[in-house]
Amino acid sequence: MLNMLNIRSNHNDGASWSGKSKQPEGNTTIPGSTEDNVYFFLRGQYPHMSNDTFAQLLKYYPLSDCNNSVVAQVQQMYGEARFICTATMLADGAAVKGIESYNYRYAAL
Repeated sequence: MLNMLNIRSNHNDGASWSGKSKQPEGNTTIPGSTEDNVYFFLRGQYPHMSNDTFAQLLKYYPLSDCNNSVVAQVQQMYGEARFICTATMLADGAAVKGIESYNYRYAAL
């Protein structure tokens, strides 16, 4: 029986993933990338994501909050969705079941 759960994530989880996209429309690291590239990258990861959901994401992660960088924007969106929020949900779920849980975030200085 599981009695403790340690979940770790790293600062900047999500970084460089879109640069590895084999589809150029989903690669935010190519010159001239726009939020369209962010959309196509996320659609590749979450095929059922709607246009309305993406519009909401843009409100939560405006380009202006990401130094006008689509690379930073998609890094925040993907990192939080895939790693940070998932880790938090797992830790919360374990705690509800009475399992001692810890959620760590590693950030190199």
